[in-house]
Amino acid sequence: MKDSLQPGVASTVTFEVDRERTIDFMGESARVYATPMLVRDIEVACRNLLLDHVDAGEDSVGTRVEIDHIGATLLGMKVTLTVRVASVNGRSVVFEIDGSDDGVARAREVLKNMHQRLLEGQDLDAGAIEALIAHTLAQPGNDRAVSLNPVVGETNDSRLNDIRAPRPSVAEMRAKLDTTLRALGAIVAAAQGGLAYDMMLARGHAEGEALIMAAVDGLIDQTRSIERAVGALGLEAIAFEGSDSLDNPTAVFQ
Repeated sequence: MKDSLQPGVASTVTFEVDRERTIDFMGESARVYATPMLVRDIEVACRNLLLDHVDAGEDSVGTRVEIDHIGATLLGMKVTLTVRVASVNGRSVVFEIDGSDDGVARAREVLKNMHQRLLEGQDLDAGAIEALIAHTLAQPGNDRAVSLNPVVGETNDSRLNDIRAPRPSVAEMRAKLDTTLRALGAIVAAAQGGLAYDMMLARGHAEGEALIMAAVDGLIDQTRSIERAVGALGLEAIAFEGSDSLDNPTAVFQ
């Protein structure tokens, strides 16, 4: 590890959200930046920053991620991640990450994040990786970790194989469903008031995008809780049905 690795060292990366980075379980018109892909991009950005400040033969693995994914980013939007070294404690490095996209033709905050990485030599073996996992899960506050792997660290991979996933309460489910229904109701009310759906979908229409993204965010949030409930009940075989308008949006205009 070089002396240049100090708190405050930062880098910025910008990229377009391509199809590989999006969810597919809500139909083509609701392809948004998937949280697990966001975590992957955060890890890559942090690792690349570290590679400029470590000695030959050194690399790093992720041991912890805390993320608030607070905005849905649509397919084709540009995302900017700024990763910043917050602290260096021995061989443990903690990063602060900010993210924004170009929604409504301006920078829009989409995440707040903390990521921790451990510097190791390239001869890191499977036993060491298992030890890292055990160490991370043993830390205070990690008893509710929903998924963990030796590279990314702690994250929810949006699938039904999450570990230690807490079952959502009835109150949580009702609150999230109510939030989604209010957002969808706002779209209907706006349309009835003269704001046509095609106007809402027009690029750069701030009011329309806000209405649509509120509904998309609500649907994504409630789906995560539904998936947790399905996993907790051992119903992994359940398939979530789409709709004609979401799976084939062009059919709506035929």
